[in-house]
Amino acid sequence: SSTLQALPSSAGRSASQTTAVRVLATLLKPDAGTARVAGYDVVREVGRGGMAMVYLARQTDLDRFVALKELAAFHASDAAFAQRFLRESRVAGSLSHPNIVTVYDVVEDGTTTAVAMEFVEGQTLASILAITRLM
Repeated sequence: SSTLQALPSSAGRSASQTTAVRVLATLLKPDAGTARVAGYDVVREVGRGGMAMVYLARQTDLDRFVALKELAAFHASDAAFAQRFLRESRVAGSLSHPNIVTVYDVVEDGTTTAVAMEFVEGQTLASILAITRLM
């Protein structure tokens, strides 16, 4: 089956964003050196913060691209922090709104705690705020 057919359409995603994700699907094919996390092939890092790293990943069973938010290692060793991360992810997963990304999966494989969610191509909040300040 074609990756293009497997990519979900999102009500909140513009036609150009959907096209960008489809282009990614045709260009990014995981190779033998690709990191794997519990059913996901990690393609590249897309962001990093104090709490977690976010990667573009391909969910292998559904053949779609997702954002995979992995809890930072130094927080993962803190059981209370990891539980809060998972609790917040589950709450976000119960929400349905066009302005909130859809949470697909919570991953705990013994070494990694991560959340798979809808991947939305676009600008970072930091870049939008920088542009807004210039106006």
